[in-house]
Amino acid sequence: MRRLVPLLLLVLLLPAPVTASAQGGEYETRIRLNLYGPSIIRLEYAYTRNVTVGDVSSLGPTLYEVTHSPVEFRFEAGDIDAYTFTVKLSYGVRTLQNIQLTFFSGSLLPSTIEIPVEAETLTLHFEVTVTPEPVYPSIEEITENIVQHMTGQMEIYQAENQRTYRLIGEGLTGYSYLVALVVVALLVLIVVVYRSVQGGRDRQ
Repeated sequence: MRRLVPLLLLVLLLPAPVTASAQGGEYETRIRLNLYGPSIIRLEYAYTRNVTVGDVSSLGPTLYEVTHSPVEFRFEAGDIDAYTFTVKLSYGVRTLQNIQLTFFSGSLLPSTIEIPVEAETLTLHFEVTVTPEPVYPSIEEITENIVQHMTGQMEIYQAENQRTYRLIGEGLTGYSYLVALVVVALLVLIVVVYRSVQGGRDRQ
């Protein structure tokens, strides 16, 4: 079950291009990513010296790092925020290639997808939302919580039993006193009746 949850999350985190167009020798796409922090986005492409990174921004005053080379672009974000940036690659001639997009999301295993494209100029607009990674309790934590709950229930059960026994004991004591009073009353009644009978016989 623990393996299934990250797998489902990984499916939800796959990038979703909103627009992709290739006119003439130009290719443009918009990619949205929902990742857990810390996150890393790596873009690998065919060799080019004409790499332009622009419009890098975030909603809050968070820290991020952008690096690039003739064959790779890398974006790292450790803070929770929403980021946008654009990567533009220029080749001068139409170039057929498979761009590899790899992203690291929190503690999940990295995932890589390929974008086949043939163009002279490539423009990729990124919208990245980084959120806290949910924490799932371990088997040990679940077991400990169950034991604590059962222990608490047992303590409540024992307390209720002791209260019930005390009430029963108090009831038995009261009942004993009542029986004793009844016995004494019967003895007094017997004595009174006996004397009355004896008195009647003596007068005769």
